[in-house]
Amino acid sequence: MEGPNADDILNLEEASQYLRIKRRTLYSLAARGEVPAAKIGGQWRFRRSQLVGLFEKSQQPARLPTEGTMVP
Repeated sequence: MEGPNADDILNLEEASQYLRIKRRTLYSLAARGEVPAAKIGGQWRFRRSQLVGLFEKSQQPARLPTEGTMVP
């Protein structure tokens, strides 16, 4: 296998370190289908490029209040 690239396959530990979240949190997200993953031989595997895609999907432009609306 050559150097790291965007299509690297990560295990649970590597993916949790990459995302900087706890392993248990990532495990739960994967089990619920909220994070793209595959369970192979009883172990979760994650594609780095799909994890990067999570950030692209979650970034939404900030909405400014329109005139006449109150901000809580």
